[in-house]
Amino acid sequence: MDNILILNRQGTNLKSFIKFWAKLYDYDNNTYKEYIHKKINSENLNRLFQWKNGKDGKFSDSQIIFLKKIRIGELNKLRNNSFENIEKKLEYITTGIIWKIFLMHILNPNEIPIFDRHVYRAYSFIKFGKITELPTYNKTKYKEFKEGYRKFFTELKQETNLHHKTIDDALWAYGKFLKSYSVLLDIK
Repeated sequence: MDNILILNRQGTNLKSFIKFWAKLYDYDNNTYKEYIHKKINSENLNRLFQWKNGKDGKFSDSQIIFLKKIRIGELNKLRNNSFENIEKKLEYITTGIIWKIFLMHILNPNEIPIFDRHVYRAYSFIKFGKITELPTYNKTKYKEFKEGYRKFFTELKQETNLHHKTIDDALWAYGKFLKSYSVLLDIK
């Protein structure tokens, strides 16, 4: 038994890092790929939010309320608009910040990254050398996204020239790994 693998710390460049961790992404991307560029209507939007929600795709009461607040008729006009314009048009959404950011991502997936606890953990560790969990309060979450993570993600895209979903997959997998195995790596 000489071919047993262990985890090993090994430095690499950013592009190789992203490609490595993207391969370890274990979440179904088929729904995302099928619906992300389709015309926005209730059904397509629900499919994307079910995908974002996870394996069972069931919505909580607060998520159902969030979806009912969305003014679907306006969304197709916002496709591929600037972050600032999308942000202004969605000012009326003040709760469910992670979902609001995902809605913004749907409107401009190339410029607005997906944001959640796993990618935030990866960002925090890569950028600051420590594992930090996503803040609790919506205003703080949104500020972290807008002023920190979004800029970081844009820099990764520019430096690596990789597709936004490849980078998201890598950060998600790495952040999930950090949550589960930080003790093994002696990081906190």
